[in-house]
Amino acid sequence: MTALIVMLGIAAGILIAAEILHKKKWLHGELGRKFVHICGGVLTAFAPFFISYRVLQIVCIVAVLFIIFGRYGGMIKSVYDVERRSWGDILGPATIGALASFQPNEWIFCAAVLHLALADGFAAVTGSTYGKKNRYKVFGQTKSIVGSVTFYLISLLITTAVVAFDPNTYTASLLIVLLLPPIATLLENVGAYGADNVLITIFVATFLSYFQVVA
Repeated sequence: MTALIVMLGIAAGILIAAEILHKKKWLHGELGRKFVHICGGVLTAFAPFFISYRVLQIVCIVAVLFIIFGRYGGMIKSVYDVERRSWGDILGPATIGALASFQPNEWIFCAAVLHLALADGFAAVTGSTYGKKNRYKVFGQTKSIVGSVTFYLISLLITTAVVAFDPNTYTASLLIVLLLPPIATLLENVGAYGADNVLITIFVATFLSYFQVVA
C-alpha cells in the first residue's frame, strides 16, 4: 500500500508541476504534453526495480481512468493544449499495464517503457521544434526527419545500455543493437493516432525477450 501511495503521489506531483508551468506559460502545446509523458514514463520504466508488478498494474489502471476523466472533463490543460488527434495518452498506460501482467524481466520492461518515455517523447519535442522544414506525412500524421533521427539515436542508446548492463545475457547482441532501433523507429512512424505506443512497447519487449538467455 505504501508503494502504491508513493507512486500515485509522485504522478500527481508531475501533473501539478505541469499545470503550474502551463499557467506560467513556460509549458504549452506539445512541450506540455511531452513533459508529463517523459516524466511519468521514466518513473514507470524504473518502477519494477522497486515495487511489484501488481502495484504497477493498479497505478496504470488509475492513470487510464484519470486520463479519460481529464480528456473529456476539460481538466489537465497542460496535457490537452494541443490540436493533434491521438489516443496515445490512453493507449500508453493501458499497454504498459498489460505488459506488467506478464511480469517480464525488469530490464526488458524498462527498455520498452523508456522507448515510449524518452525516444518517442523527445522525438516529438525535437520534431515540433526543429523539424518544421523537413516534415512528411504518414497515414495523415505529421512526422519529421529530425524527430525520427532523434528516436533512432535514443533507441540505440537504450538498447545498447540494456544489452550491456542487464545481468542476464543475450544471444546475438550485435544483431539486437543493429535491428531493434531502426525497426522501432519504423513502428513509431507508421503507428498513427497513438498506435505507436502499443506497437513499440510490444515489439521491444518481445524482441528482447526472444534473444534473452534465461539462467
